[in-house]
Amino acid sequence: SLFKYSSTFTSPSFYRTPNPYMSTLQVDNGDDATTTSKIQILGTDGTNMKDLVSRHKQAQQKQKKEQEEKKKEEDTMEVDDKEEDTQMTELQALCHTLDCHHVCPTGPDTVPTVPHEYEDPMVMTSSPHLYFGGNALGGFDTCWYQDSIRVVCVPQFATTGQVCLVNLNATLDCEIVQFDDSDV
Repeated sequence: SLFKYSSTFTSPSFYRTPNPYMSTLQVDNGDDATTTSKIQILGTDGTNMKDLVSRHKQAQQKQKKEQEEKKKEEDTMEVDDKEEDTQMTELQALCHTLDCHHVCPTGPDTVPTVPHEYEDPMVMTSSPHLYFGGNALGGFDTCWYQDSIRVVCVPQFATTGQVCLVNLNATLDCEIVQFDDSDV
């Protein structure tokens, strides 16, 4: 689970959660606080996006190797300069999981997930408003998925000193905040 040592805290505001975790928050929409809406947030530790990036890279390498072997068999060693390796980014990987409606499409093959007898808890039965993956090696990145879901790659705080702030009231605008050693 995320924050496995959180049980040592006595604060009722800090709860242990599974990974991934879907949360629904009720937020105020106006200045008078009479209008509210529910925001669904889905978060992961980033293992799912890292694994998709890795699997995509492996598939590209395998395809390239097969093409080279085919060219050798045909005895034509023409180099095709037009072929480019298109590396999948972590943000694209998160968007891909939304395309699949599955948080971890590579589990349990390469990501340890627990199989369930009656239903797969990784299947997205509803779309979140905010979807994030933590520990992004590529750093902070964000986009809108189909103009309705804010997707965010959250960098590793320990190595970057960065955190992401998201305006949950209406816009889901996202910004990065940098902490220096002198700030801590």
